Amino acid sequence: MTCDELRPDYVLFAMGVLEDPERSELRAHLERGCQVCTPGVIEARQLAYTMGASAEGPEPSKGLRKRILASAGAPAKRRWHWPTAWQAAAAMVLLTIGLTAYVARNRAAETAALREEIARRGTETANLREALSLLQAPETREVTFGEGKPAPPRGRVFINQSSGVLLVASNLPAPPAGKIYEMW
Repeated sequence: MTCDELRPDYVLFAMGVLEDPERSELRAHLERGCQVCTPGVIEARQLAYTMGASAEGPEPSKGLRKRILASAGAPAKRRWHWPTAWQAAAAMVLLTIGLTAYVARNRAAETAALREEIARRGTETANLREALSLLQAPETREVTFGEGKPAPPRGRVFINQSSGVLLVASNLPAPPAGKIYEMW
């Protein structure tokens, strides 16, 4: 196209409303450095600015800018929204409370299990101390059995008239399923 054919499109191009293929053709023409069209487009931009600045009319609605940008595909400017901020803060507080309760419940279960273990170990320790005191008592007698045979059941019985009896046995065959060894 010639400069005379492009001249009517200067103002539309300056306002950004000229559509393709005319817009592409005028842009390419300007990029080639046309001495006639370049000043014409600059003058059209100044005219468009002046017209926009001097225009009087009603105040645009608050959502107009957002709607125009949305229709043009521009990302909307994000504003801080206090109710959303409070909701986020409340969600974080609830999450923190929930996590704290979860950890406390797990710790309580862990503490209960450890207390049971301590009680069990305390019972074992008391039993071992009782056996040790029986073994150390001077009145305890030792009786052995199963000696002299190859790998027989063997054992030692410690008898104390005042404290009781302690049996230490080895090489015993495994008891039948559901049964245990008893001493009587």
